[in-house]
Amino acid sequence: MEGLLFSHSSTKKLLKQLPKDHKIVLLEHEDLDSLAVDGLIKKEVKVILNIENSMSGKYEHNQVERLLHAGIEVYDCHVKTQQERRALEQLNDVYVEILNNQLYFKQNKVCDLQPYELNKVNVLNEQAKENYSSTFKNFITNSVSYMDKELAHFSQPIGLPNCMKKVEGKPVFIIARNAYYEKDIKAMKKKIKQLNAIIVAVDGAADSLLSLDLKPHFIVGDMDSVSNTSLKCDAEIICHRYLTGQSPAIERVNALGCDKVSEFTFVGTSEDLAIYLTYWSDAKHLYLIGCRIGMSEFLEKGRSGMSSSILSRIQAGNKMTDLKGIHQLYRSNKIQFQLSESFKGVNKTIKLLTTISRQLLLPFKLYDKWKKESL
Repeated sequence: MEGLLFSHSSTKKLLKQLPKDHKIVLLEHEDLDSLAVDGLIKKEVKVILNIENSMSGKYEHNQVERLLHAGIEVYDCHVKTQQERRALEQLNDVYVEILNNQLYFKQNKVCDLQPYELNKVNVLNEQAKENYSSTFKNFITNSVSYMDKELAHFSQPIGLPNCMKKVEGKPVFIIARNAYYEKDIKAMKKKIKQLNAIIVAVDGAADSLLSLDLKPHFIVGDMDSVSNTSLKCDAEIICHRYLTGQSPAIERVNALGCDKVSEFTFVGTSEDLAIYLTYWSDAKHLYLIGCRIGMSEFLEKGRSGMSSSILSRIQAGNKMTDLKGIHQLYRSNKIQFQLSESFKGVNKTIKLLTTISRQLLLPFKLYDKWKKESL
């Protein structure tokens, strides 16, 4: 295999810049997550090289397996020295060749490659199962220890943005990017419009909403995955400022000349911030699509705990419904409806054929009756 290699230290940014059907990509992404894999499959990538472990065996996941089933080759780069790593990181927009599990640039060997096969994936998942008890314990311990430190931030609202007054008494859909979240949006699209609900997009989810003809009323986050187009859609923009004082979003939105911009300092994730703001703004009910909950979803994002997410769920739980995966129920109902309609069609056909056969047999029955009467 040979072709043009494209790389970026951020998979999210690479996918934004990557042209479709680009053969070879170089990542720095330990334990590939569902969103990354979705994007790589959509871009019709042929080969993935990863400076980190595409699958570490720390926890179970099927992301590499999904790539293999999609016909995409996956390799981890076996880097022996920092010099080799630096040389590898500098490769971008250049032609390379993969031969005998080795990477070559200008006929010079760059590094060895370790290929993934289904057997290797199974071995790593078995390893993850063996380590599950300690992984789970560490995750819970981390979460609980940080909950104690972060609890004070949830006890009362402090300086909510004025724009949040629009939320009071209204149903709110909080939508974040996650596996299959677009299918969930499609399943709930009609209901969102019927309820005339407030839509809060967490960062890049705004792009998907607009593509599905759903305009977000709010965009919340650090704005590292949302497009300029979405930021200019006239939504209220709330930039997530971290406790360190950093606010990655504010410079970007100011440079774009966006109106309706607020900042809010918050301890948790941007999803947690969206829940916190809408809860304390007296929303009627919160409906979540794509928001993370559970150990594996946090581990795949490189988070070793979920303290703020636990606190936000406990706090708003009495007026919250998580709709993650709702499309599966809709699909099941749709299949049942289609089967029901199919059986109705079959019954109609049988009745029609029965009627036709009776009509066809009628002359013979009349003749037989006449013959008997003649005798």
